[in-house]
Amino acid sequence: MRRLNDSIVAKQAVAVSSGGAAAAVIATKVDTTGFSRARFVFNFSNAGSTASLSTGLGVYKASTSGATYALVASAVAVTSGVVSAGANNIVVIDIPTDAANPWLQMSGSFVSATPAHGAVVELYGSINRPPTTAEQQVIVI
Repeated sequence: MRRLNDSIVAKQAVAVSSGGAAAAVIATKVDTTGFSRARFVFNFSNAGSTASLSTGLGVYKASTSGATYALVASAVAVTSGVVSAGANNIVVIDIPTDAANPWLQMSGSFVSATPAHGAVVELYGSINRPPTTAEQQVIVI
């Protein structure tokens, strides 16, 4: 018998925000090692006005958690005007992972009133990726 968490791991991608003044998205860095796909599910509340973003809200990748993150060109799905007044918006960005750049995070900034928002990322498509560096193996019996 397989359980849902045998094949999908859900993690917080963007901390829940109650909205307010213009601000950057508070994103969490996510290690996708061992999974072939990452699905970001972004939820915007019922905005009082159309939100404006300084740049598209997108997914960025890096080789390590502390490295410089680069935009995944195909993963910019939230742009100014997508977060419309009077609508509850859910935006999904589903991308393949990259063994050379397994760390992902959302990034972007609101330049007008920020609606309440948050996001999760679902990692799925378990794969066996061998280590890319030599490591000692310890077997304990």
